Amino acid sequence: MRNKLINKSLSYGTDLFIVLAAFVISLPFLNSEMIDHRFIFFFFIFWLALLPLINYFRDIIDSYISPIYYEDIFSKTVDAVLNMKSLDEILKETFVQILTLIKVRNGLLIFYYPDRDEYRIFYQKNMRRKVIRNARIENNNAIFLALKSPDDILIKNKLSPANEFEFRLIKEMEKLHAETIVPIFFRDTFLGAIVTGKRNRKFSNRELALLKTFAAKIAMLSINNYFLNELMKKKEIEKEYELASTIHSRFLPEHDLQIGPIEVKIHYKAKSLSTREFFDAFEDKNESGCMHFSAYSIRGDIAGTAIHMPGIQAYLHAVRMVKKTPKAVVTKLIKSMSKREILDEEPAIIAGTIYSNGLTRYFSHKYPSPFVFRHNAKKLFRLPEQREKETSFLLKKGDVLIICSANIHHAIAKDLTRFSSLIAEYEELSLVKLRSAMAKSLPRAEEGDTLLFIARFGAIQ
Repeated sequence: MRNKLINKSLSYGTDLFIVLAAFVISLPFLNSEMIDHRFIFFFFIFWLALLPLINYFRDIIDSYISPIYYEDIFSKTVDAVLNMKSLDEILKETFVQILTLIKVRNGLLIFYYPDRDEYRIFYQKNMRRKVIRNARIENNNAIFLALKSPDDILIKNKLSPANEFEFRLIKEMEKLHAETIVPIFFRDTFLGAIVTGKRNRKFSNRELALLKTFAAKIAMLSINNYFLNELMKKKEIEKEYELASTIHSRFLPEHDLQIGPIEVKIHYKAKSLSTREFFDAFEDKNESGCMHFSAYSIRGDIAGTAIHMPGIQAYLHAVRMVKKTPKAVVTKLIKSMSKREILDEEPAIIAGTIYSNGLTRYFSHKYPSPFVFRHNAKKLFRLPEQREKETSFLLKKGDVLIICSANIHHAIAKDLTRFSSLIAEYEELSLVKLRSAMAKSLPRAEEGDTLLFIARFGAIQ
C-alpha cells in the first residue's frame, strides 16, 4: 500500500513537474515577437517528440518503486488458481506477466494436440492474425524437428545462415516474429513451445531459465488438466453406474426366498460396466408352492441395460400369467425384442419353473446350463445343453439346483468333484452357509457380474 502511494505521488509529481517546466520555458516568449503560429506549431511538435522519453522515465520510476519479482509472478498465478479461473486463463495471464517481466511485447503459446495430430497456436499476444496465417504450423515444420528435448532452446541470433537446416529454422522463426523458442516437454513427450518476440538486447541466462521453468509448469498443468478431464469422465461413468445399479437393485427380488418346499439363496455382485446379469424368482399366484425363475445377461452400454431390465422383468411376469411354457416365454421375448430392435444383440436367458412336487422345467437360450446336486448320490451333475428344446427333470428331497453366470459356471464345471464334496459337507446345514462357502471357494471374476442362484428342494431333517 505504501509503495502504491509513493508510486502515484511520484508519477503525478512528474507530470506536474513537466507541466510547470513547459510553462516556465514558455514565459520568455510571452512578450517576444517570435510567438506566432509557426512557433506554436514547433513547440507542439517538440513536446510530442519528448513524450516517449517522458514515458521512459516514468517506467523507470515505476520499476524502482514497484519492481516485478519472480515471486510476484508466482503469487499472481496462485491467486488466479484460488479465484477458480480456468487453466486457459491462468496460462494466458502468467504468460503475459512473464513477457512483461522480460520486456518482450509479443509472443505465442503453441500446443500439440495428439488427438488431432496437429499443432495450433493456443494464445498470441500483440501479433497480427495475418502473420499467424502465413506461419503455417505443420507437423514437419523445421522448428518442431529441432526440438528434441527440454534443453533444445532456439535463439535466432545464435543460428548460422550458412547451415542449411539452421537457415530453415531462421526462416520459420521470422514467420513467427520469434527471437527465442522454448520447448514444452513432459518427460519425453513434446507438448508444444513458448515463442517470444524480438527485443533490443539479448536474453540473459536468468530469463531463459524463467522461460524454461514456465515451460515445465505448463507441461505439468497440461498433464494434470488432461488427467482431471479423464477423472471427470470417470466420475460421470460412475454416476451412470450408480444410477443403473440403483434402478437395477430396485427390480431385483430378495436374495433369500422361501416358496413352499423350495428355499432359494442368491449370491450376486455387480462388478462390470459392460455386462449386466439379472435374475428373478417369484411364486405363482395361481398355484401354491410353485416358483418361476429366470436369469439373463445383457451386454451393451450401462444406461441401456438399466432401462431395459425392468421391461424384460415385467414382460416375463406378464407372459407367465397366461400359463406359457418356459420355451414359449423365452422365444416370445426374443422375437419381441428383435422386432422392436430394443437391443443390439440377443440376451442370454434361462427361464423355468419348479413345481411343488419337485418337477422342474426350463429352457435356455445362450445361457449356461444349470447344475444339479443329487442328495442320494452326493454328486454334482451338469445338465446337458438342449438347443431349442425344453428340459424337464425331477428334484427330490435334499437336491440342489444351481444356476450361475458364465464366469462362475466355468469355475464349477472345471472342478465338479471339489464342489460336490463342498455341497455334501453343507447339505445338513442352512443354505445360507452353503451359499457363503461356495462364494468364498469361487475365484474372483475379473470381468462381468457374479450370479450364483441356489435352490434346494425340501429341507433335510
